[in-house]
Amino acid sequence: MSWKLANSILYIAIGFLLAGDFGWKIFAHADSIECDYTWSRPEPWNNHMHLCATNTGARTMYTCSWCGRGDTKLPSAYYCVDELGTLVTKYSWDCDAGMDVNDDPTYSITCKRTVNGTPVDYRCKSRHLNQQCPTNLCKAYE
Repeated sequence: MSWKLANSILYIAIGFLLAGDFGWKIFAHADSIECDYTWSRPEPWNNHMHLCATNTGARTMYTCSWCGRGDTKLPSAYYCVDELGTLVTKYSWDCDAGMDVNDDPTYSITCKRTVNGTPVDYRCKSRHLNQQCPTNLCKAYE
């Protein structure tokens, strides 16, 4: 009987690990804003605040004092190319400096990644993980 229970617990644990690896939102912050349109890290030009925009019906922009995913992973995208159009990855590519949308029909996501301390733009086919910002640390941008 105890072997069957241990086996069941093992399967549940494996299920949670796989769910997190596939980007399923079971580890999301309950009270957070999903930055599914754009996100940028704090910089002097934005008053050292995160900028987060959602696109759920009407586009809404927020300024946030802190942003971070509940699963501690970085925002990321798939199938990314550099400025010359060279494929850099088909897999998940971390976007630690921001994410945005662009007009390119093939690579519609701009992934900003820090290289030698400077944000570098990569164009990607699709999002993997969006940035999340706790609602209590954000206010609607005016």
